[in-house]
Amino acid sequence: MVFLSFRERVDLVTNEYYETDSVWDARYKQMNNAVADKQNITVNTSAQQVEFVFSGLKTDLKGTVSFYKPNNKDLDFSQDWNIATDSIFSLPTAQFQKGLWRARINYESPNRKYCKELSFVIAKP
Repeated sequence: MVFLSFRERVDLVTNEYYETDSVWDARYKQMNNAVADKQNITVNTSAQQVEFVFSGLKTDLKGTVSFYKPNNKDLDFSQDWNIATDSIFSLPTAQFQKGLWRARINYESPNRKYCKELSFVIAKP
């Protein structure tokens, strides 16, 4: 696993440095909201699917999962979801290339915004 982390190119520089800096405070507050409200999201991967399990979340939430491939931004994509109908959000692994992925889950209730960031690895044969 350590070998893969050194082979994987991870860019720490963003093209929108100042824009990102200006919105970081809002994102940090959204991440703290999720902790304070005891909301938990876990990611499970299998040969067939990537599954996000939402536990402790209130109903009537909607959001977007943004997927980032650190070594190839051309593979980045987003997907909307609605917690009123889905406590598990899953996508087939066929949509993902092998390697490290990051997911940013932005979601909101009628009166509060949340954010959670997770990393996962797709290990296709």
